[in-house]
Amino acid sequence: MNEVRKQRIEELDYVKGLAIFLVIMGHATDNLATPLWRLVIYSFHMPLFFMVSGMVMKSADVKDRGTIGAFLIKNFKALLVPYIIFAAVYSCFSYQNFGIMLYGTFETLTSAHSLTSLWYLPVLFLSRVWVELLFRALQSVKRYKEVWIAVAAVAFFAVGLTLPHPHPTSGTGFIGYPFGLDISFVTTGYMLAGYLLVPSVKRLREAKLSMLTLGFFLSLGLLAFGILVKGDSMVLDSMAYKGHNTLPTMFLNAFSGSFLIIILSIIMYRSSAWHSPIFNKNILLFIGQNTIGIYLLHKNFMQEVVMGSFSRWGWTEPQVLVAFVSALITLVVACVGVKIINRYIPQLIGRFPQ
Repeated sequence: MNEVRKQRIEELDYVKGLAIFLVIMGHATDNLATPLWRLVIYSFHMPLFFMVSGMVMKSADVKDRGTIGAFLIKNFKALLVPYIIFAAVYSCFSYQNFGIMLYGTFETLTSAHSLTSLWYLPVLFLSRVWVELLFRALQSVKRYKEVWIAVAAVAFFAVGLTLPHPHPTSGTGFIGYPFGLDISFVTTGYMLAGYLLVPSVKRLREAKLSMLTLGFFLSLGLLAFGILVKGDSMVLDSMAYKGHNTLPTMFLNAFSGSFLIIILSIIMYRSSAWHSPIFNKNILLFIGQNTIGIYLLHKNFMQEVVMGSFSRWGWTEPQVLVAFVSALITLVVACVGVKIINRYIPQLIGRFPQ
């Protein structure tokens, strides 16, 4: 496992780039809207993000990990500072709303009239903490470390999925667990799964195009099967409030959809067309390396400016082509915004001088 992690996997930046595009596209509609194309995207796009986060983690065998305090400060700056800033900016500001936002859930962000998609940052913060604590606990383990990590992943999934989490429309008044605690256990499971899947991704990088094509259609077939099995009973699988389907199809869709995007990214990375002046490799890498900034900037512009304009022209939200075009426009604008922020005030999106 150590040798596998010595080389950076650039294709994972492509994966993150495609994943953030799917996130943007999924936000072309109202939070609770359920056109089929959106149900498909939501069945795997957030698990994919967390699996990729696991794939780029430092090895569990790294000896010099620094202090836990330094780790917490670094991740507080990278994730919670942008969360606090953008939650306040997007809200109808009051001291009461600010206090509510600090609880850090989809439900409290809704109550504060802030950007609900910001739930992702506190959850990612907690997930990184759980993984770091696990890796530190396993430092002295010499044999079967990957087995222990797999056992831990199952345990995190079990605890996270067992904790009750009523739907926001249930009328129970439930505001979630602080910082999405229950969700962070589920996402930690996905991060650990991603960590364990790195050798498989490395093998896919070396596979022949014919095998990649076969893997692509196999993943597509499994994803389609998972969707067809649910049929009319399929619900919006939003990880923000654990609106998951039955567990077998939830995991089938999450992993098949994720491998579909991973294989597609490897094929794209190899293709000479994506290294041409039209589709510059560096642009795609930039998108993948700046997903947090794009995530922070895109949603309101997408829904209020782009979709607002399209609606006035008679193009309605649920249409997949409208969502796709809107996502492309929004991605370009968000990338320009991130470029400007990176140059002048990178701290806004969690980038502080080392």
